[in-house]
Amino acid sequence: MKKIITSDMLKIIGIVSMLSDHCAVVFTDCGLPEWIYWTMRGAGRLAFPIFAYFIAQGYIYTHSVAKYVARLFITALISEIPYNMAVFGRVWYFGRNNILFTFALALFVLWISDRLFKKGRGYIPVMAVIAIWAMALSYILGLDYSWRCILLVAIFYYAREYPPVMYTSAAIVMISGGSAAGLVTPLSLIPIHMHDGQKGRLPRIFIQLFYPVHLLVLGIVRMLLI
Repeated sequence: MKKIITSDMLKIIGIVSMLSDHCAVVFTDCGLPEWIYWTMRGAGRLAFPIFAYFIAQGYIYTHSVAKYVARLFITALISEIPYNMAVFGRVWYFGRNNILFTFALALFVLWISDRLFKKGRGYIPVMAVIAIWAMALSYILGLDYSWRCILLVAIFYYAREYPPVMYTSAAIVMISGGSAAGLVTPLSLIPIHMHDGQKGRLPRIFIQLFYPVHLLVLGIVRMLLI
């Protein structure tokens, strides 16, 4: 399969997919036909793996993991109220938190694990304990996609040199959510596989701002107009 999808194209696919998912959630109370709702949610399932893949890619190429984690965490804080407004129709909701928190935690796990691995293979059991702890913490804190996100980012990073292992493991994690819409999630591996691996030209600030801004707009619509 030819590597014909650029980073910008793959990011746009992820953005459109995410927007489809969030619009379906927001407008379901407007009498959205069930078949349209599930079509939009199904299309929306492609976003999570694509952005998890880019988190792993970003970790590989970043010049400062600390700054990368900090940017994600700050954007997660900024996005939390818009996320609550759009997804739950309220300003404060502590039952679930947006996925950028989970991505930041996944990056932290990769960073700690890499530092330990460089000290010797004897630290692999410690790395496993840290990963399990992080997955448990993400579940307890109600982070979006919780342990599946931590595991998927780790798969995209550690198994990147072994495509059959990476794609098989990733697909298993993707369908573990159990929802009907989630069964189409492994289709995201097609554009990921076709990614040319080159750095994109979309400004980083565009990707960072799109998440909180689109949630804020949808949140205002949900709370004021629906």
